[in-house]
Amino acid sequence: MCDDKSTVPVTLDADWASSELLSHFKTHLARYARPHWGKDSARLGLKVFADGMTNVVIGVFNQDSREDGTVILRIYGKSTERFIDRNRELACMQLMHRAEYAPPLYCQFANGVCCGFVPGRCISALEMGEPRMMQRIAVCLAQVHSVHVSDSVVSSRRPVVWDMCDWILRVPLSFSDANKDARFKELFGSLDALKAEGERLREGLSSLHSPVVFSHNDTQARNLVYWSCEDKISVIDYEYAGMNYAAFDLGNFFCEFSGAEELDFSRYPDEGVQKTFLKMYLGECAKLGGKDPASVSDEQVNKWYRDAAKCALASHLVWTYWGLLQAAYSALNYDFLRYSYVRFTEYQKRKKEVYLL
Repeated sequence: MCDDKSTVPVTLDADWASSELLSHFKTHLARYARPHWGKDSARLGLKVFADGMTNVVIGVFNQDSREDGTVILRIYGKSTERFIDRNRELACMQLMHRAEYAPPLYCQFANGVCCGFVPGRCISALEMGEPRMMQRIAVCLAQVHSVHVSDSVVSSRRPVVWDMCDWILRVPLSFSDANKDARFKELFGSLDALKAEGERLREGLSSLHSPVVFSHNDTQARNLVYWSCEDKISVIDYEYAGMNYAAFDLGNFFCEFSGAEELDFSRYPDEGVQKTFLKMYLGECAKLGGKDPASVSDEQVNKWYRDAAKCALASHLVWTYWGLLQAAYSALNYDFLRYSYVRFTEYQKRKKEVYLL
């Protein structure tokens, strides 16, 4: 977690004009990231990288010296503290930086963080299934899962998926917007059925063989950055990171083949593609452990396939809960109720076959 010297009591508004954002950056934040950018003579520019489903991400750069690199301002979405542990997020960012897998965290401010920029481009959902890209993602996730986490970084080894299951307890009994409330009742009926599925999921995951490791927990395409100069993938955005079943990252990754805002589950990878990726991942884990990648057996792959399938089911349900929280509190112009309904429909469709594995 950032120390008090790096916590800045300033609030940024993503709707401000560029000049106002830059003025606040120069006055309050530049000293922590690029001290010389705080001078009046510095000509700074802005670029909005993502106006996504949770946060607004803005890059600040020096127009006279691109060699200085870009500084990222990530402005938190409204009420996201209801389901994101910001202290854990900061600890995970610093952990990954110390492991040399993430850029530095310069400081936090009242409603966001200021950190380094990962050069490259976010891949698309369509690229996630390309063999060459899958290999690089397998390397990345194996590295993330190998990071040692001390007790000083995490207060509990309890898998984060259980915290995510508890999101349903924070969804209001009714929505303040009458139209949303009517749509929720039409689509879901009540919260009781959703809560019951959470309990069933807990029972279903009790048979997992997957180890609990440091995990990213949100392996969607826009959190996977490809560095063409080094031909590798890095993960960004540690809002949901923490100790979890390794298989959750893998199952969630398979779900993300379907996209983020516009979901198309016809793109969900078949068994052959999943097992190909799992063999790549297990081979990279073997390498990191000083073993021969060729030692990965079909039995191991099959066991991980079953665990990843159960965790994909968990992914559908917890992001259903997440969407309902966003529908209740987010100020973003996006139909979160529809998102939740599509994820829950896919959960219902797949749960019987998964529990039979």
